[in-house]
Amino acid sequence: MFKNFALAMLLLAGCVGVADSRSPLITDDMGSGRIVLEVQIVDGVVRPYTYYDTMLSTRCYVLPTASGLRCIPSDANLGYYSDVGCTKLGALVIEGCTVPKFGVFTAPACGANRVFTLGTGTKLAVYYILHGATCAPYAVSSDHVFYPTVSEIDVSTLAAGAYSH
Repeated sequence: MFKNFALAMLLLAGCVGVADSRSPLITDDMGSGRIVLEVQIVDGVVRPYTYYDTMLSTRCYVLPTASGLRCIPSDANLGYYSDVGCTKLGALVIEGCTVPKFGVFTAPACGANRVFTLGTGTKLAVYYILHGATCAPYAVSSDHVFYPTVSEIDVSTLAAGAYSH
C-alpha cells in the first residue's frame, strides 16, 4: 500500500502547483471522492498532509469509533463543561483562532471517539473538568471561548477507514 502511495506521490509531483518565493507552502488535494488527500508542497517536495471530507468541508482523521475506523472531523477536542454538574460538554478555543464546527470526545474506557457539531461560542468565567466522579471548576483565561456541543453525529455516516501495511 505504501509503495503505491509513494509512487502516486512521485507521479503527482509534476502535476500539482509548486511553491514560489512568496508562498513556501502549498496545500493541494488528491482524489475526487468524498475523501481527498491534502498534500503539502515545499520547494517542489510533495508530502501527504491529511484527509479532507468534501461532504463536511473539513479535515478529518482516521480514528476508532463505535462503528469501527472512520474519518472523523475534528476542529477541537471536547472535555470541558460549562456547568457545575458537568453535563454541558464543549470545547475551549483561543479567541481569534478558527471557529470550530466539530468537536471530538474520546471515551477513556474504550477509546471510541464521538463526534459533535458545535454551537456559538461564549465567554465563561469558569469552566469545569470531570475527574472521575468529581466535576472540578477552573478559571478561564480571558482569551478563551467556550463552544458547546449541539448534536452528536452518527459516526456510521462518516467515511470508513482502514489501516494497511
